[in-house]
Amino acid sequence: MSQIVLATYGPPVVVAEEFADIGGAEAVMLFGSWAARRAGQAGHMPNDIDILIVGDADRNAVDLAAERVEQRLGFPTQALVRTRHQWDHADESFIR
Repeated sequence: MSQIVLATYGPPVVVAEEFADIGGAEAVMLFGSWAARRAGQAGHMPNDIDILIVGDADRNAVDLAAERVEQRLGFPTQALVRTRHQWDHADESFIR
């Protein structure tokens, strides 16, 4: 039961709390398998948490927030930062 609660509610709440005060972050989004499970896509239990930050967020602050998420949830956490320009112009296949 705890795995179901964690998979459904844990990461969005914890990520929102830990990234709330990151200056320059215009958007913070979960992606990857956690987001897919949350959206109802079938698949295996995620083994990490992927976070995308759009804006001019300080990389050190982002890394520290990701470490706090990892400590709280017990899953490896990776955070990517993309500028607003990179997001708007979709030069990477990942963003498209």
